[in-house]
Amino acid sequence: MSEDKLGIIVYPEDYIRIDQETKHQELLDEIEPWVQAVRNELTKLTGQDLPFKDCQEAFDWLEQTAYREMKEIGEPQIVISEGKEKLLLVQYYDRAFNVKRAPLARGSKLKLLAEQSEAMGDALQLKPPHLTAWVLADVRPPNIPIRIRSRMLQPKTPACGDYEGGQPIAHYINTIEVMSPEVTAQQVYDLYDRIHKEAGVDKKQFAKNKEVLLNNVVDDLGGVPKRHVKEFWGRVVVEYNSRLATLNSNIYKNPLSNWDAAKHRYERYRRKATIR
Repeated sequence: MSEDKLGIIVYPEDYIRIDQETKHQELLDEIEPWVQAVRNELTKLTGQDLPFKDCQEAFDWLEQTAYREMKEIGEPQIVISEGKEKLLLVQYYDRAFNVKRAPLARGSKLKLLAEQSEAMGDALQLKPPHLTAWVLADVRPPNIPIRIRSRMLQPKTPACGDYEGGQPIAHYINTIEVMSPEVTAQQVYDLYDRIHKEAGVDKKQFAKNKEVLLNNVVDDLGGVPKRHVKEFWGRVVVEYNSRLATLNSNIYKNPLSNWDAAKHRYERYRRKATIR
């Protein structure tokens, strides 16, 4: 029986289909006329013959042109994005291939490059600096089969009665994305195992509520000492049971009976569990 397909795009780089590079090049072939048109228009605007012989020469020219225009004009180009005013930036790489962003002056001759590289990036799901390199130096974007996107959501709490609301709550989200034709269920399971190994939680159990409570008590008391160990665990029992009395006993179960039980439970937890 054939394996069910899942409608997602996440799995290890090992499983990228062998024909994906061919598909990537075919896609770039389709967009080549667009890139050439941008290159021609940019040459008309700047008087600079394109393409450059290499990326670094192109990016040096780009950076110098952007800053020279800003110095001469003295006023940045403002654009409206998602209803907000923002500076128009052109993105490129420095010599260490770190992403850099140069603000453009009002009426900059590089405005076309900034806007078109952004549009090409959206079309190809690639970062704009890759497209800047393609336009300026005829270096085609690489096939990037797997990547991680990081973003932060910061909704605000609503008002209610005497509560004014407006408190921002930050959520950090990291998403693994793979540009691939398809993925099987088994490949998703393999990815899950791989993430566990990379995160250092392979073959470990997540901590239970009572284990987290015990760990917190030990930390609050300064951690396990090298001397007077029995006395320390006796204080742990007293503190643990004191906190336990204020919590839901159906979740945290029975109190600790003695110092030896506390010590062994903590050591067993540290060997097998990971707090999350």
